[in-house]
Amino acid sequence: MTDEERSSLQETITQALEQMKQEHGEDFKISDVNLAELERMTGISRGRLRRIQKDGFIVKPHGNTGKERHTTVLSGYTGVIDGLLKKNVKNSNTVYKKLLELGYSGGKTQIKHYIRNHQYLLPAMRETVSSEGNRGRRYQTPPGEQFQMDWGFVNVNFSKKLH
Repeated sequence: MTDEERSSLQETITQALEQMKQEHGEDFKISDVNLAELERMTGISRGRLRRIQKDGFIVKPHGNTGKERHTTVLSGYTGVIDGLLKKNVKNSNTVYKKLLELGYSGGKTQIKHYIRNHQYLLPAMRETVSSEGNRGRRYQTPPGEQFQMDWGFVNVNFSKKLH
């Protein structure tokens, strides 16, 4: 959950609690909030509201946010994936099937994340170059000035003397 989502969720819950406080008056206690009613007002599931209620209706970030493991199931196969990416193989299903043949025991999601984060390994896309026109230009010469010959056996008679 990003900071924006968390602050938006916090605003939604705060507004709903303020509205409940106005409706119930002086005898309103935050510990006695009806989660079913709060769910109807906010559209947030009761399970999530229960977790938020334990923190006093303050939305906190997930405990593993920003953590990254150094070794994963994918760690031993990154060289293979890098090689496939350098050959312009970027389809996660194709990479997954290749890794399964090599003994990979993880899932496709890790492969998709790895491919997304290593796009720089893909070769540059070819660009279409504008056409320069026909390269075999047609031109005309007067009769007898030029001839075409194959590599076969040919008897050539010149009618003009070459200088």
